[in-house]
Amino acid sequence: MRRVFDVSVSMRHVFDVSVSMRHVFDVSVSRRSFLPVSTRRETIDLVLEQLRPLDVRSHPMFGEYALYCDEKVVGFVCDDTLLMKITTVSPEFAAELPFGRPYPNAKDYHAVPAERLADIDWLQAFVQATADVLPIPKPKKSRAKT
Repeated sequence: MRRVFDVSVSMRHVFDVSVSMRHVFDVSVSRRSFLPVSTRRETIDLVLEQLRPLDVRSHPMFGEYALYCDEKVVGFVCDDTLLMKITTVSPEFAAELPFGRPYPNAKDYHAVPAERLADIDWLQAFVQATADVLPIPKPKKSRAKT
């Protein structure tokens, strides 16, 4: 039996390009659903380029990207939009920024508009200050080999 699912996703790109994606897949081939990553690789490369002197990296997570600074998750890049965690330094850097959510029912994050990504000094200061106030992540326990 063949089932066809139609998924339409509207994305905002850093360069203000609106794209509509449509993906059809066959459930009989795979039970796992497949959705393409909404954030383009060019977007995450641009964000990392703007933050270059900082100790930052990205990691694909749940179809989008997590943004790490000093090995702490400081935000996410979802639908080509940088979403920064709300912390005690947020009023200083993000008082005028709108809120966004990486997925339905998630807590709010600060959505950084594309024009603010061009302000390198502000962006680097915001990301580093956010990382500085976040707690150091607990080390993961290694799995015991049997």
